[in-house]
Amino acid sequence: MRFHVVLLTAFLLLALVTVKDFARAKTTAVGLPKTRSILSTVATDDGVNATRRLRSANNIETEDDVGSALESTDAEDRGIFSSIGSKLTKAKEKLKMSAKWRSWAIKGEKDDYVKKALGLEGLSGTALTSHKNYKYFQKFTYKKEGRQLDRWIYDDVPTYNVWKKLGLDNVPREQISKTPQYKTYVRYVNKYADDYLWYPEKHSIKFIGSPLEKTAKAEIWAKGRRSKSFVKKMLGLKDMQKKQRQNDPDYEYYKHYLSIVGKRG
Repeated sequence: MRFHVVLLTAFLLLALVTVKDFARAKTTAVGLPKTRSILSTVATDDGVNATRRLRSANNIETEDDVGSALESTDAEDRGIFSSIGSKLTKAKEKLKMSAKWRSWAIKGEKDDYVKKALGLEGLSGTALTSHKNYKYFQKFTYKKEGRQLDRWIYDDVPTYNVWKKLGLDNVPREQISKTPQYKTYVRYVNKYADDYLWYPEKHSIKFIGSPLEKTAKAEIWAKGRRSKSFVKKMLGLKDMQKKQRQNDPDYEYYKHYLSIVGKRG
């Protein structure tokens, strides 16, 4: 990460030097009066003296113009450097915080510890969610949760076991989808499905679950646009004849899935 910051700084400084050189070249090429055109319009008896006077006056004007142009360019440079310095400071802070919350997630630090480290201890409601560091706490919890779900997938934990671990078997049906635990369950069902598609040999499908859990799972599969073949496999209906499948107790969840995706079985 330090290398990326150094590289970014070097690139920005090189860009500034190029801009400054261009500004000065532009001042010299465009901003300075042209001596030849002024001399060509002057008619005097004493041509030599008149020419010298005009050159002297022109030199004074040129020095004033150059000085003014350089002062303007320097002011612009200071403004640009100040802006870039501010952006670099913010970028450095973001990199620093990113490293911190990732490290906390990997170590499995407790939420209270991270809240205290982020200056969120004791805050709640709007005071918590409006704090500048709250976004880092959210990223930490999401990453930490994802690592836990990955461990469960590695251990081939059935979705119903996760449903119970999250306490969803004790939540009233009408309130389940509104809970943060349900969001975690949805995430696990999708992770499990993705992992199964890539590594089916690593999973031993268990056709267990409460009616409510199976219904919820069928809805998640439908919203995730899972194939009919996949859903039948997950419900143990894959190798059955249609009539046999229709007589299976889990066929109602397959029908529920079909009703959402608008397909026929």
